[in-house]
Amino acid sequence: MEATAVKDPYQKTCKYISCVKSFKAKRLNQEFCCSECKKKANNGKASQLRQLINQVDWQLKLNRKILEAFYLDGKTIVNIDVLQANGFDYLKHTGSRADANGKYTIPEFYNYSLEKTSNNQLKINKLW
Repeated sequence: MEATAVKDPYQKTCKYISCVKSFKAKRLNQEFCCSECKKKANNGKASQLRQLINQVDWQLKLNRKILEAFYLDGKTIVNIDVLQANGFDYLKHTGSRADANGKYTIPEFYNYSLEKTSNNQLKINKLW
């Protein structure tokens, strides 16, 4: 009968992508060879999340800025193509509510909302 080698469960490979060295773990659930690798890995994850949040936040602020500029110029009825040409992203909004008939969802962009008036025309409303 041939003996099979038993793998040591404490012998691990560091999960930090730039390290990946082999180490002897102190606990079974230890994933990183040292605290420095753990910090770098966690900071990398947090950085990616911050970048994603910043991209979305940037677009939300741009949407509000565009609506505010049109509203302050007295242009409360605008074509969606004109908004998009200025960098507006209709899909990124801070909230929504149903219209009076309950048929249409009105997107809100901080203190502004957009209501459809016709095919490509939208009415900008200031909420507060």
